[in-house]
Amino acid sequence: MAQQGRPQVTRRLALVTGASGAIGSAISHALADAGHEVWVHANRNLDQAEAVAATIRATGGAATAIAFDVTDADATEAALQRILAHGTVQILVNTPASTMTRRCSA
Repeated sequence: MAQQGRPQVTRRLALVTGASGAIGSAISHALADAGHEVWVHANRNLDQAEAVAATIRATGGAATAIAFDVTDADATEAALQRILAHGTVQILVNTPASTMTRRCSA
């Protein structure tokens, strides 16, 4: 839902990866406030993504939660097919966190 005083923009489909985190959540809310349909991504915790999407919907925005591992090509492909069934992704914001779980030898 566009906030008062903001110019109305053409509604676009947005995918925000890592949207269950603080930065991704803020970006998701900003995109929804501007009138875009937002797909809210979480790597593992769909409940966190759903919480962000629910707060967007509660204020009149359009948001859908989705969880998939962006490092898994098959999981990413399956998720993208689900999203693309709703239209073309025109805005992509990548904010996923990553953690190195092994030592690098230098």
